[in-house]
Amino acid sequence: LNYIAGYANEMEGNSESAKRYYERVINLDANNFEGNLELGLLYLKEYLADPDNREKQNKAQEYLLKANQIKPSEVNTLKSLAVLYDRSGNVLQLERVNNILNQLTIK
Repeated sequence: LNYIAGYANEMEGNSESAKRYYERVINLDANNFEGNLELGLLYLKEYLADPDNREKQNKAQEYLLKANQIKPSEVNTLKSLAVLYDRSGNVLQLERVNNILNQLTIK
């Protein structure tokens, strides 16, 4: 239910409330893929709007990496990490993620 409440708030444009609900999901299950991914995406969106905000960048990376750890072959998570690394100028991590994406799409 917390995930649904988070999603509903996100769709209504209430990001702060959505974050709180997604955090509840993670507090109940730290390995919840959807909660980590959604939090990562919210922070990524905020970081892209304000590229100088290192806190948003770090939070996006933290949650997206956790989601990637839970489901390493999930393409949308990898694409989101690629966007994050591209914007932040982290060339080594961008190459790593792009290599994994290429391997997954070639199969």
